[in-house]
Amino acid sequence: MSIGIMATSLISAIDSTQFRKDKEALKEEDYLIDIIMNCTGKSHIVFLDKDFNFIRVSESYANTCGYSPDEMIGMNHFTLYPNPPIEAIFAKVRDTGEDYEIQDNPFIFPDQPGRGVTYWDWTLKAVKNKESQVIGFVFSLYETTELKWSGLLGQATGPHKWVVDRG
Repeated sequence: MSIGIMATSLISAIDSTQFRKDKEALKEEDYLIDIIMNCTGKSHIVFLDKDFNFIRVSESYANTCGYSPDEMIGMNHFTLYPNPPIEAIFAKVRDTGEDYEIQDNPFIFPDQPGRGVTYWDWTLKAVKNKESQVIGFVFSLYETTELKWSGLLGQATGPHKWVVDRG
């Protein structure tokens, strides 16, 4: 066997070993990301690409939307939930890199109209690469519908209190 063939074999073995180590490290990292995304209690977290397609979806977010996390991967947020004013906010975050946060934002699920109006605190954080270009977003939400309704109940007075109390 020539020295060239032995060197090539040795390099291939080293590359293969490094590849296996890198692959295992990525699996571990993927596992940790899943834990972080799914140990947030009632919070909902998704990772979107710069075109607002789902890259990663927490179980709580997917369940609320009526999907599994895997079913949502690749879907576009605004194809599922068309809303031009909110899409404009997302586009502004993408274009400026400035994060956005809102409290008690009303939302009606187009595919779940029986839920009525729901309310959400949400934050859209731009994720940037080393060159400070926006490459995606972390979109985190917390449903505040119950808190909103309990606040309305506490504010109702006179004849309106009876209507709020009894639905």
